[in-house]
Amino acid sequence: MHNDIIDHIARDSGYNKGYEAGIKRAWDLVGELVEYYRKENDTDTGYVHSNHENEGRYQAALYAQMVIK
Repeated sequence: MHNDIIDHIARDSGYNKGYEAGIKRAWDLVGELVEYYRKENDTDTGYVHSNHENEGRYQAALYAQMVIK
């Protein structure tokens, strides 16, 4: 193969590995946020408004994780 083609393929391979690692890191971080909000939902504050806000945040974090996927 021509050296330019080999260099291009090697560069693309490195880019793809970095991209996949970044996506996994984002997925993991949002997953930690999901777990945090899930625990917050399990804690009853006694305030209905607060519980609805936590549920909304939890659902938003789940949606963000789906978008990343």
